[in-house]
Amino acid sequence: MKFVSLLIVSAALCACNLSHRLNIDAIVTDAERIRDAQPKFRAENGRYGTLAELASQGLIGDHLTDGRDAGFILELNASGDKYSLSIYPDASTDIINKDDNDQVSLYCDEKGILRGSLDRNKRADAGSSEIRPKH
Repeated sequence: MKFVSLLIVSAALCACNLSHRLNIDAIVTDAERIRDAQPKFRAENGRYGTLAELASQGLIGDHLTDGRDAGFILELNASGDKYSLSIYPDASTDIINKDDNDQVSLYCDEKGILRGSLDRNKRADAGSSEIRPKH
C-alpha cells in the first residue's frame, strides 16, 4: 500500500514538473514568435506593432492578443522604432507555484536578443543574461 502511495505522489510530482517545463517552453516560443514578427511588421508598417496588430497581420497567434499564455503575462510596449517585451508569471493564476524559489521571466527588445531571469524578485530586463533557446 505504501508503495502505491509513493508511486502516486511521484507521478504527481513528475506531472507538475512536466507541466512547469511545458509552460516555460510555451513562453519561450511566444517570445521567439513575437521577436521574429516585429521586424516583418516594421518592414511593412514603418514601426513596431502591438500584440493585436501582430496577430491581425497573422504574424502571431490570436490567442496572444489578451497578453496571457501558459500562466504568464506578456507585456509588449511598442512605439515607433522601439519595442520591449516582458514575459513574467501571472500571480493571479494557480498555474505558477508562488512558492517556487526560481520563477522565470523573459525580456526582448528591438535588438532581438532574448534575455531571462530566474530571480523571483527581479524580472528580466535589458541587463539580464542572454538565453539561447533550442527552438
